Amino acid sequence: METKTAGHPLPSLPLAGHPRPLGLPAFTTTVVSDNPETLVVGLTPVASEIMSLLPHPPNRALAGIIEATVHATRYVMTGVPALWALIEQAAGTIRKCGGKEHGAALDALLMYCEE
Repeated sequence: METKTAGHPLPSLPLAGHPRPLGLPAFTTTVVSDNPETLVVGLTPVASEIMSLLPHPPNRALAGIIEATVHATRYVMTGVPALWALIEQAAGTIRKCGGKEHGAALDALLMYCEE
């Protein structure tokens, strides 16, 4: 079994307003099983560095889009009215807290639900 150490920035995508990652962990990796179809690797944290302690505000509109999308996929498959009520509730938060791109995403999601 081969063991390697690698550092990967977290989060992997930069957060809005943050030019660099918030932390940098390092892991020891161990190949647990390796066959032609899958590779299973175990990760063991060995070190980390906190690069910023500044809090970042949650993006309620983005969270609403994600929540509404989960409900929409279930609603389209089942047609359960309670799921539509949850979509409408999330839509209110998106309209209140979001920008143009969030509104466009909501419109696309609602069109998907009506098809």
